[in-house]
Amino acid sequence: MRSLLLQPTIFLIVGLITIGMTIGLAAYAYRKRNISGSVPFLVLTLGVLAWLVCYLLETISPELPQKVFWAKLQFPAMLIVPPSWLVVVLNYTGHGKWIRTPYLLSIAIVPLITLLLVFTNDSHQLIWTTTSIAARSGFHLLQVTYGSWAWINLAYTYGLIAVAAALLILALRSSPYLYRGQ
Repeated sequence: MRSLLLQPTIFLIVGLITIGMTIGLAAYAYRKRNISGSVPFLVLTLGVLAWLVCYLLETISPELPQKVFWAKLQFPAMLIVPPSWLVVVLNYTGHGKWIRTPYLLSIAIVPLITLLLVFTNDSHQLIWTTTSIAARSGFHLLQVTYGSWAWINLAYTYGLIAVAAALLILALRSSPYLYRGQ
């Protein structure tokens, strides 16, 4: 019984430490915002920070309506992270020519549709069809059954991450051996 109570405490401590580290990264990026690539990195870290805070609040919230509220507030951050990661990688790998308004708007279409669907989910259930609380290892977690658009968004998100990973791998393979460790 004692270990079941300890797990949420450790989770909370680790969560708060992670939030503090992310605030430090965001502050560093903000101070260096005049350097190329720092603004997309700042957007990325702020997205991660908002996601962490909302997830932590969702996890510690006792009631289902509160958990759903924090889960919905996570979505804007969750939807910012993959495109901003791609922009960071494009900038880092020397593909900055793709960081233009038309391209940025095109990669924002699916996240914007998803965001609209999240906040209107009660009328169509395309993001999640059911919500409940599941007790696991001392936690009371939000459990959802995802709707069809959630899977489309997930595929799109992983697609953006895969493109970013491929660009990093190609940059690694083409960089001089001396710089590969960086």
